[in-house]
Order: sequence, then structure tokens, then C-alpha cells
Amino acid sequence: MKLPEIEFAESLFVPSGIDVSFMKNDERFILLTSALVQPRIEINDKVTVSSNLWKFQRGNHLVEIDGEKEKITKCEQEECTKAWSVHYVIVDGHESPILEFKNKFIFNGEEYSSFRRMLSLSFLAKRDKAVVFVAGKVFTHEGVKAIGFTRFGLSLVNNGFTTLYTWDGASKDIPVEGIVLRVQKGEVLYTDLRNRILSNDRIIGICNGIFDLISKGHGWILGSCNGVARYYFQGAWRDLETSIDVLKSDGSQNFLGIVSRRKALIFDQDLSLRYRFKESVLGIGLRKAVVFTGTKLFKLDLVNGYDPEISKFSEGVIIKYPAGYSLEKSEKLINVGSIVENGYVTETLEYLGDDGKEEIVISSEFLSLPLKVQLAVSPIKIMFYGKIYVAEQNGKTKNGDGNAILSGKIVLSRKPKAKLKLFISIESMSKDIEIDSNKVELYIPLRIGWHENDAIPVNFDLRLEGKSISKAQFIVPLIGVEKPKKARRIKIQKGHVILDVDRYEGEMFTWDNMRVIPTYNQPVMISHIFTTNSKNRLGKRINFSVKQGSVLIRAEDLIGDPKIEIEGNQLCVTPVVNLDTIIQVYYATHVYTGFRSKIIFPLDPAYNTILIRLFIGNTTMEKTFMFDSIRLGLITAVRSAKALSQTTETIGALPLSF
Repeated sequence: MKLPEIEFAESLFVPSGIDVSFMKNDERFILLTSALVQPRIEINDKVTVSSNLWKFQRGNHLVEIDGEKEKITKCEQEECTKAWSVHYVIVDGHESPILEFKNKFIFNGEEYSSFRRMLSLSFLAKRDKAVVFVAGKVFTHEGVKAIGFTRFGLSLVNNGFTTLYTWDGASKDIPVEGIVLRVQKGEVLYTDLRNRILSNDRIIGICNGIFDLISKGHGWILGSCNGVARYYFQGAWRDLETSIDVLKSDGSQNFLGIVSRRKALIFDQDLSLRYRFKESVLGIGLRKAVVFTGTKLFKLDLVNGYDPEISKFSEGVIIKYPAGYSLEKSEKLINVGSIVENGYVTETLEYLGDDGKEEIVISSEFLSLPLKVQLAVSPIKIMFYGKIYVAEQNGKTKNGDGNAILSGKIVLSRKPKAKLKLFISIESMSKDIEIDSNKVELYIPLRIGWHENDAIPVNFDLRLEGKSISKAQFIVPLIGVEKPKKARRIKIQKGHVILDVDRYEGEMFTWDNMRVIPTYNQPVMISHIFTTNSKNRLGKRINFSVKQGSVLIRAEDLIGDPKIEIEGNQLCVTPVVNLDTIIQVYYATHVYTGFRSKIIFPLDPAYNTILIRLFIGNTTMEKTFMFDSIRLGLITAVRSAKALSQTTETIGALPLSF
């Protein structure tokens, strides 16, 4: 099966739940819907959308969408609440309701027996009267013998003629009595009231039901009779497909497109199947086609079909396909190279599976093309050559926390192009390493317990993005390594202790005989530069760390704003200190030394500064505070004057006024 060339693809908004179809003029396509109001959507070399305004019916409600804005209107008339259903039509730019009751429809107070809508046309009918709604206008017809829709428009059959309304709102009278299928170059194709299909009054077929024309070419006709696609050629009819959707189907002189449940089939004019699409809406021209998937619109070149190229190599497969499609594959096929050139994509896939049978799917929103691939690629096999060296007598590894070393070589049966990970597990321990070659040297420190046997199992698991592609288990010998006979003396200063170490050192392991000697001395450094992300904390404001044998204490700001009060002619200072230690408080020519408490100084308005100093060992921290001493002095003077005034009044002196 071929892939059509994608000329362009664009996202296109069409409200869900409404019917969609394409009408065309040569290679220019127009998208029509059953919405009451829609923008003009035209597809040629590009997609042109005239506006963002949509009005359509959802249930009994009227929905208006303009860009990102959505408005829902409910019919508030009393009659609407009683109706079984409400249908809307556009009349002179306004939405008018048609009320549906049992077996009748009410419009403007008049009763009708039927109401139907197809795309932008709708009608009401009763007996020989029909009311047509098209392009916002209303047309009333009398003496109607039959009425019906086709892809070509709406036909109203009268005595001796048929009035035809097309989707653009135009109308004309055709001198036949029947449902018009097509009018072109002097030929009128229609079905009469006896279900006969006629071409200029020549009978070419009969459909006992509803017949509609999908396409017509030189000497052939593609139509639908009661949902069955029928092809007429050289006087004979042939059934092609059942349960088709006429509005979604289309055709031209060169190609036929039939849409049924879950699929869309494109045939050449000789009925050879050319393409198989997913169910979508088709518009088919002489060589171009448009496909609407519900959210995206594609324009295709049907003539330039392309068969995907598949070539195999020793480690996988190379596939070439047109740009615009994507590749779906199993996790065993890994993309190790991709090139886009001259409108085509070439992907190199490495195979990491073991059965050789794979399916590759080339897909888009409208197409899914599965390709079966048989690969003669051997699975990657893992081989390990090496030993586990174990330090005896409590030795430990030089470069890591452990008592053993897995040493050896991993050999893969072929060099992978993809980057893989090798997981190595021994007992409860697991390590992983990157693999980008088929030969990898291993030197992995690990810790293992005592083993009675002289070999243990080691598991190797080769993975790609967490998925295992090859596994192997090897029984690896344990080789004991003894402690060397000679040692060197090392002394390590730890502040309050000295470590006196006799170190025995081999190629892989070290053994330490250690003695601890106390020094009874550990330097303490105190800093008020505080690091908030420290893990070692003493309370909320102090943290500590040990570095090179010394304890480094860091503290936040331990001195807070003091409480300042006036009692008579005295200044009362209560320090706020977040640590129980010796402090000094300076004010004017006075100083207090001791623990935090309420401190009383003589008030001197000439001084407006209080200094608080805190002592931690040999380290001091201090902070200066300013206050309005003049204002406090005046407040004190006023209080004293008032007190004096009250006293003099009791002994007959004149009061002072302020």
C-alpha cells in the first residue's frame, strides 16, 4: 500500500457534533457544515478561514463560539419548555426556534408534519407545502409533490419541473420531475418518483430507497443506494462497500473515495485500491485531496504515491518514507539515526530483540500503514570473564566502601549503536554502568558477606530505558587476598584525639590497625555568619560543624531589639538576648555587666544610643540601637511639671499652665 505525499497539514477548529462535508471547484475545496453560522473555509494552496464565529445547535441549546469565547443560549419562551425538542434556523440574521412535538413541528404558529436539515439547508413540509431556509432567508413553495436532499442540494418536485437549491443559496428550476443528483454540460442526472435513476430521461438504474451521487466520470457513476456504495459502468452496477457515509465520501474523474465505519478507501478509476485511510472526511480532486480528521486538515497529492523503502543491515533495518508521517515501532527497535532530505525521512533502527519478527507502523492522524519486517539479527549475548577478589582479615577497598572487588571484562556478541545500561547484581547489592562498546572492563568495589563456597552467582541485565533486552548469570570465583607483612605509620590529627594508624596496603585493599590517643584539646571557633542550610543545628539560632579537628559554631543574630521604658527620670532597658551568657549594656556614661535582666539607667536626653554586647568564650557580638532621647526627655519633663502643679495647688501656690 502506498503513502500519499502530504503537501501541508494544519490544525482546524470545527465544533464537535456537527456534520462536515467538502464541495469543490477543480482543485479548490470549500468545507461545509451543518452549523447555523460558520466562517468561510477554503482550501487551495493554503487554508483560508474568514472568521472565528460559529453558531450551532447542541441539544436544545444554541451555542455561539467566537475564538476563545463561548456563549450558550436557551430558548426562554413558554412554548419551548413544553416542546419535545427545539430546532433553530436563521431568518434575517436572527435565530428562530422550530418546536417539535409528537408528529408535528410548529414554526411561527403554523403546524408542519416534517423538518429536516442537511448542512446549510433545511426545510419544513406539510402536504404540498414546503418552507425552505437557506442563507438566512425563507422561501415558501406550494404544489410540492416530493422533496429531498442529495449532495448536490435540495430538490422540490413540482408538476413539470423541480426547484433546486444549492449550498451557496442559489436556486433554479430544472425541467424534470425528480430529486436532482447533478446538472452538468447539458446532462441532468436525477431519480424520479418511481425510484428510477435517469440521465436525461434515459433509465440507467433503480434504487428502492434513497439514492445519492458521490462522483461521476467518463462512462461511470459512483453512488449510494441506501448506504451501499454502487459503481455503474457499461450498463452494469457493482456493489463496493456497505454502511457508507455519503457526506464524508467524494470522488473525481481520476479517484474515488468511499468512507464507511472506521475506514476510508481511495480507488483509482479502474477500481484498484490505491490508499486506505482512517475514517475521515474526504474531498477529492483530479489529483489532489483534502482530508479532515476532526481537528486537523491535510492536503495530499494522490498521484505521487510512495511505497516505503525498507532495507536491512546486520544490526537492524533502515526505512525511508515521506515527511509528515511518524513511525510507530516496538521498544526493541531503537532509532540510532534520522535524516530528513528532499521531503523524505530516513530512519536507522537497531534491533535489540530476539525473535526477529517486528511490525513497523507508518502513521498520521488520517492513515496507519503496518509493515511486517523479518529480521535476521542475532540477539545480544553477554559474556563475563573475571573474578571477585575479597580482602581477608577485615581489609577494605581503596576506592570505595567495601571489602571486595569485581574485576574482569564484559564482552557483548555485537557492538550496540544505542546507549545501554548494564545492571550487575550480587546478593542484595546492585550496580549499573553505561555501555557504548561491546567490550567493557569492570573494576567495581562491593561489600559481600562471608561465603562457605569459593564462588558465587553474579547476575547481568542489559537494559534500554528500563526494559531488559538480554540477561545472563555467571558463577564467579572468589579469590582471597591476604594482608601484606609490612606497614607504614600514619598519624591523623582529629582535634580531641590523635589516630595512630599502622597501614598495610596492597594493590586493591588496605588494612588499618588503629590506636586512639586523647589530646584533651579541641579548638572552638565561633562565628555569627550563619548558614541556613546547615544540617547540624543546636536550637533555632545556632549550628555547628567539625572541620580539620576544630568545632566551628555559627550563630544567627542573637541580639534582638531591647524593650525601652521610662519610669520617672529613669531609663529602663530590658535586653532581648537569645542565649544565656554574660552581656554588657552601655548607655550615656554608664555600663551594666552581668546576665540579662531589667537594667535601670538615669535618663540623659543628650544621649540616644544603647549598645548591647554579648560574650561567647573569647568571641564578642554587639549591636547598637538608637532611640528618640529628646522626645523621651520632654515626656519626662511634662510628667514632672504636672506632678509639681498638683503639689503646689495643695499649699496655695498658682498652677502652671502648659
